[in-house]
Amino acid sequence: MHEKFCEQEERQGFIVSEVMKHSWAAYLKVLDEIQEICEKHGINIFACYGTLLGAVREHGFIPWDDDVDMGMLRDDYILFMDIISKNYADRYHVLNPYTRTWYNMNFSHIINSRDKRFDKEYLKEWCGCPFMIGMDIYPYYYIPRNKSDEEYILNTLNKIDSIIALYRQNDQQERTKEIIANGLVELQRETGYVFTTDRPMENQLEILYDQVCRITTEDEADFVARYEEYSLNKIKKFPKDNLKHTIYIPFEYTQISVPRGYDSVLKARFGDKYIIPRQEGGAHDYPFYRKQLDDEEYYQEEIKRKIKPSDVFKCDQIDCNEDDGDHLADTNAKHTRIKVLYHTCVREIMIYNDKAINTIKEILERLPDDQSNKEIWWMPDVFIKEDDYAMDMVAPGLIKKYEELIKEYVKKAGRLYDITDKYEDMVSYFDEYMGDDGFIAQKFRDAGKKAEISDYGILRDVDATFNDNKRIENKEADAYEPDRSSKRLKRSSGINKKSVLYVTTSSVLYEYQDTILDKIRYTLNVFKKRSEDISLIWSIIGLDYVDKDHFSPGFLEGLNDIIEEYKKEAWGVFDASDNKEIIIDTTDAFYGDADYIATKCIEKGIPVMLQNPQILIKQ
Repeated sequence: MHEKFCEQEERQGFIVSEVMKHSWAAYLKVLDEIQEICEKHGINIFACYGTLLGAVREHGFIPWDDDVDMGMLRDDYILFMDIISKNYADRYHVLNPYTRTWYNMNFSHIINSRDKRFDKEYLKEWCGCPFMIGMDIYPYYYIPRNKSDEEYILNTLNKIDSIIALYRQNDQQERTKEIIANGLVELQRETGYVFTTDRPMENQLEILYDQVCRITTEDEADFVARYEEYSLNKIKKFPKDNLKHTIYIPFEYTQISVPRGYDSVLKARFGDKYIIPRQEGGAHDYPFYRKQLDDEEYYQEEIKRKIKPSDVFKCDQIDCNEDDGDHLADTNAKHTRIKVLYHTCVREIMIYNDKAINTIKEILERLPDDQSNKEIWWMPDVFIKEDDYAMDMVAPGLIKKYEELIKEYVKKAGRLYDITDKYEDMVSYFDEYMGDDGFIAQKFRDAGKKAEISDYGILRDVDATFNDNKRIENKEADAYEPDRSSKRLKRSSGINKKSVLYVTTSSVLYEYQDTILDKIRYTLNVFKKRSEDISLIWSIIGLDYVDKDHFSPGFLEGLNDIIEEYKKEAWGVFDASDNKEIIIDTTDAFYGDADYIATKCIEKGIPVMLQNPQILIKQ
């Protein structure tokens, strides 16, 4: 893991917290290990969905994404699940309908642990991430050339989906049960699958769904797809060779395998303008670990460990009597004011990060104004850094800010209330509750008392488009400074030309071999005619990673002829450097294929025009 990678960072106006950066680092560890296993066993794996989009567009995670999605073709998927289950069971747990009777999804989830863990040994092993993490692996199935076979598969899958939907109805009427029974008999007759009583029926239907998807072999197909998507939208299928062949591209501080034909995959999934950053709603609540932080379980752990604010921050107003367990100061005093318990939980801080810290700070600053008629006691969750429960490895910056708030509160003689297991004493003594929602807040609600829940706002603005006016500062070093005395960069009048970066990607070259050379020739000719006003820099991305055998005969020779002619004529520049970012500062416009460099240009406010490789304007 690279130094400082886990520090909080702002990307495209979105804050990626320490907790999420530690999670990203753990995901990258899983990614490297799974890719290594696949390479060892000759299994092809590739990024898909949001992970593929991030790999191409960001060379890393999409800032507001929090998981890893990978795909495999049918035969590789079957082989991988067998190998990972048998040979790596001590390292990873495999969740799919075959391994878990409660799992009802048509893909597999590979995880590194059965539960979250905050002990130092686990955190050291998994880059400071306490949560269960892994990756989703999606099987891509072959679509038969034979249309009647395809129709049979789609109709059968539709029947299975219909019965699953009926099973998930909360109130099944007798008529519904009859439809389900008849449907099961029909499926059993048509597929030969025998339903049993030793597994939940919904789970067996998911297994049957997968079995039907597997019917077609590679030799019987030209295209592949995820059938649940293809059945709804026939455009979501891909030439099998586009996913069969892969290349590695940068992904954060490591590399990730992506389909050679990723351009068509991303266009089908995200549209032609997928390269433009845009926040979109995910398939689950962000962050992914929200559901893993059970409030009651967490609070009971605090009690068991007997961690108290008074153990860390000494306050004259705290009266902790460990003999009788009464942690309330002045319990015999006359009850003349409204007593309020203000509770903040590290769980919420891990989810909302600085939003939670700032809100707590604002509330604490207002508390003295309320003490004329209210008696406020703050019960903060506190983790001791020397304890085995090592929160300082998960979010050191956040915990430090939290501790500073507690110290400042104690310094101003604020009342602290120790964590206790005497819920009934707590609820009966205090008149009101304010703070984080969860187990303790529910105790007050159950008692019919007021419970005001803190609002930390939303974590991300769904469907917020990227602000074209926003500028992201470039790295200070490695600035590319062209030789402005060159004739290629100046007009005959001595005025600087406009610099245009023309980018061609290996994915587009691979997908459009029959027509792309004509497209490149035409494009270069257009810029050549404007060479008095425009200085062209042509870059080809990823060609070094291409397996030459995957191109049609003569294609690479034809491409090389175009490159050599372009270099010989010397009216433009051919850039073969690895770091394409260093030329962006001197670029006035971008033209070409969707790529990470196009996104960087968008971020910097540089005009971007994406070429359509399918359109060739005749000269």
